[in-house]
Amino acid sequence: MKLIVDANKIVSCLLKDGKVRRILFSPTFELYTIHYAFEEIEKHEDKLLNKVSKPAFELTLTKARLKIKNIGFSADDKRLIQSAKQIAAEFDADDYPFLALALKLGIPI
Repeated sequence: MKLIVDANKIVSCLLKDGKVRRILFSPTFELYTIHYAFEEIEKHEDKLLNKVSKPAFELTLTKARLKIKNIGFSADDKRLIQSAKQIAAEFDADDYPFLALALKLGIPI
């Protein structure tokens, strides 16, 4: 099954060995995220390291990078991005890139 993963779920996976981590690393799922999700996580690495050891964080982050495919947008995706912005405005405008990726790939988020 193909799914879109937002940055919050990746962070959850990094911080706790729970359901989210088991789902993300399950071979059942083929996972995708937006191209800059991991960059955003790295910006907050210092805060995250206050909650988990550096070796555990780095190992889980490396595994997540290998498992979750990063997808970018091109100029041809402008219509998808606009549609995603309209949809996201109804609940969380900041989530539009993940919705655009879902629209682009035709898979659930």
